[in-house]
Amino acid sequence: MKIKCEKSALSSCVNMAAKAVPRETTLSILESILIEAKDGKVSFTANDSDFGIYTFMEAEIVEEGKIAIDAKKFCEIVNKLQDGEITIVTEGAEARILCGKAKNKIPCRSGEDYTYLPEIEKNSPIVVSQFTLKEMIKKTVFATGNLESNKIMSGLHMVVNNDRMELTGLDGHRIAIRKSPLRDSHDAVDIIIPGKTVSEISKIVPGDDEQEVFIYVTNNYIVFEFNNTVITSRLIEGKYFDVNKMINADYEIEIKLNKRELYTSVDASMVYYKEGNKKPIIFNIEGENLHLELNSQDGKYDNDLDIEHTGPDLRICFDPKYIVDALKFIDDDEIYMQLMNNVKMPLYIRDKEDTYTYVVLPINS
Repeated sequence: MKIKCEKSALSSCVNMAAKAVPRETTLSILESILIEAKDGKVSFTANDSDFGIYTFMEAEIVEEGKIAIDAKKFCEIVNKLQDGEITIVTEGAEARILCGKAKNKIPCRSGEDYTYLPEIEKNSPIVVSQFTLKEMIKKTVFATGNLESNKIMSGLHMVVNNDRMELTGLDGHRIAIRKSPLRDSHDAVDIIIPGKTVSEISKIVPGDDEQEVFIYVTNNYIVFEFNNTVITSRLIEGKYFDVNKMINADYEIEIKLNKRELYTSVDASMVYYKEGNKKPIIFNIEGENLHLELNSQDGKYDNDLDIEHTGPDLRICFDPKYIVDALKFIDDDEIYMQLMNNVKMPLYIRDKEDTYTYVVLPINS
């Protein structure tokens, strides 16, 4: 194999593919990136048996070929080369990487030894803008759990009904839900995507509102296709929690207030919020005033916010981090918070258009 390409394009592709290389594996070939030069383009593939990335670039192909090369070492070499044209030449079990007067020589393996993820049949894509998908993931994945003992809770629930897509994340203490219309109607989809997959998607997808992501779903896999990149992931098996039964449409108390004022106030209270000594923030709702208070051994924070309030007064406690996490991903200037007149019932933050719902369980004072 012999190719010539620009350092910027090569670096982009190599670093993209490297995100799928496992940190630990019993299959040494998976520590490599598969490079294939064919038909005027050079492709880069990596996977960890559950999650894979394929991406490609245009290049001058002097001689076609396919090799597997150690991902970590190859990334380090490419990223440290100067800008300009790079030539990669393979001879047997060696690859030479040339840039200007710099020469690197590292071992490589035959690409025929590489282990691929299954080829997925691509029919009836779910089409969504890059921006919408990136935003929906970012605004829900933070609420997923990270316990190895509960795979379902560690994933993001994706539901498609006709022309509407919904993503849900939860961890036993909070729920985050985002809904968005789709360009076209689609058959029903109800799947659980691993948290690692959606986290990487939100980082990798450029987020262009004019560009689209094509999503293909089978019984066991999901594929995201955009620009010159294809990401494949195994799905989490099992049935997701019935979130509709967890969420109450009724409420006895409703508060309308400025989102930024609440966010900055709760965030400021976290000066006294520390690992091993996580004190709750107290929401004391009295008339048109919301009094916020957090007491700890290190000090005390309190503040008063003007609110519009219907229903009885209430004093209730929450983990301030969960409140901040939810508010961080709400773009509205004003928000609605809804509660029952019960200190054991959750707080709902949701908009009137039903595009988002955030649920936070209370804690003891």
